[in-house]
Amino acid sequence: MHTPAASLQTIVSRAGRPISSTEIGLNTRQGVERGVQRVVGDSIIAGWSVRG
Repeated sequence: MHTPAASLQTIVSRAGRPISSTEIGLNTRQGVERGVQRVVGDSIIAGWSVRG
């Protein structure tokens, strides 16, 4: 089972670069919106791939 922290770590590592807490704080709204869009898109694609 994934904890929110683990999920955030996955999102950060998948983004391709480390994100500092300051950067997250300054860009929380944009970051969350973009992150959600990316994660949802990846999840849908991954779901289709898994289901075949």
